[in-house]
Amino acid sequence: MMFKPVMTLCAGVCAAMVAGCARSQGPDDGTRYSFALQDGFQRLSGELSFSGDADGASQIRLPGAWGPEAGLDGQFSDFRVSVAGGRFEPVLVIDGVIHLEHAASAPLVLRYEFSQDYEGLPQWGVQRVPGLRPVTQPDFAVFVGAAAFPHPVWSDDRTPSYSVSFSQDGLPVSARSSLGDGSRLDTGPIPASRFLDTLWILGGFDQASRVVNAVNIRTALRGDLPLAPDEIQTQSEHMIAGAADLFRDTPFETYLIVAMPLPPLPDQSAVIGTAFHQTFMLLTTANAPAEEIRHTVSHEVLHEWITGRMGPTDTDTDPSRMWFTEGFTEYFTLLVRLRVGDLDLDGFLAAINALEAHYQASSVRTMTRMELIDHVWDSRETERLPYQRGALLAFLADGRAAAGGSDRLADVLAGLIDEA
Repeated sequence: MMFKPVMTLCAGVCAAMVAGCARSQGPDDGTRYSFALQDGFQRLSGELSFSGDADGASQIRLPGAWGPEAGLDGQFSDFRVSVAGGRFEPVLVIDGVIHLEHAASAPLVLRYEFSQDYEGLPQWGVQRVPGLRPVTQPDFAVFVGAAAFPHPVWSDDRTPSYSVSFSQDGLPVSARSSLGDGSRLDTGPIPASRFLDTLWILGGFDQASRVVNAVNIRTALRGDLPLAPDEIQTQSEHMIAGAADLFRDTPFETYLIVAMPLPPLPDQSAVIGTAFHQTFMLLTTANAPAEEIRHTVSHEVLHEWITGRMGPTDTDTDPSRMWFTEGFTEYFTLLVRLRVGDLDLDGFLAAINALEAHYQASSVRTMTRMELIDHVWDSRETERLPYQRGALLAFLADGRAAAGGSDRLADVLAGLIDEA
């Protein structure tokens, strides 16, 4: 991976499309995960319980890829399944899927072992992006559900209720996520995509909460960060309020902001942001400029609306839409920062001009959208191309709409959000 003096890589909302939303289930027919922690937070013994399909054939899919990361099924081992309360028997995984035959709607339980598939703390060159693979360490753990939870794939439409619990030596261990805090988290009926697009935080993080305008901003921060915790929280608060105002929308009641350090890069810095449902994650080297961190936090907050509020996305085809999911997000990040006073007009125009200059200087500028689908992760320049194209397109379209007296681009997006 190539780096410039400051790198900002912002992964969009990644939601695994697993189940539909047509039918709700009662709590006794929910999907239950329980985890027993071992060696601190380094290994988890997992158990998944759910009701099998009515047709007697069920599938459990293992995480295989998430964002730029692949090969995630290597984190799992020792699969055993019990059907209808019977003995736990070893089971095979074929192409990342466990196939089970059973009596109609029989209760199924999968047991397995889970841990990160590398040694020590994340490092450049060991993982493509340190921190986006699950991190399980002696004193903390961080993972997104889509990268760490085997999940049922149902043939019928359901919206399950979920229960997740954590324990160590028989005692409860508290976790933090956008679904709530505590050693056991229970949800009402929600889509599988919503559940899997959740970041889980355990162990050694400094945690805090602050309510502003009826919105609870919760933080989980770890290590020495270049931007003070209060500034990270305040930036998030301003952007949530500004985006909600621009898109004529109401924020959720609670959001989670997670930040942790990246390993150093000689004579370089890096800032990485990732957006989950109601959660924004920041990874940064200690030498990153404060402005890059403010911008990255702001960009991830905007993903709550582009495309988080517009309905589910499909990670398999996301590269074909990055000009919109990332490029439009980049433009509206700058616009909302201008509206909330985080940038002045000169700063806003300087950022647009910088996008144009980098686009014109890009050695991959002539790459077609279809070519980019397969090569977007090849280099720093290919990663940035959809950001540049989409942001400049949005700036041009918004300016023409304003000059012609038409609806501004934000009004168009507000309509899409309202329909969703």
